[in-house]
Amino acid sequence: MAIAVAAFLALCLPDLDTYPPVGEDEPWIAAAPAKLATEGVLGNDLFAGYYGMERHHLQHMPVYPLLQACVFELLGIGI
Repeated sequence: MAIAVAAFLALCLPDLDTYPPVGEDEPWIAAAPAKLATEGVLGNDLFAGYYGMERHHLQHMPVYPLLQACVFELLGIGI
């Protein structure tokens, strides 16, 4: 077990500073929880004016954005 942990650390620690590029999905997924964390409304400003999307969020099941909003409250908004 110790050999496996040592091999994992040896292979992964040098690459911890490498981040994958941000795609188009991450900001879209984080927009509604960010608005919930800052304004108290689970909505999406990316689609403001489109059938009231700035006031509600229908892309994901409600638990995921609520948990993500809690993380944004604790650690700050980011991807």
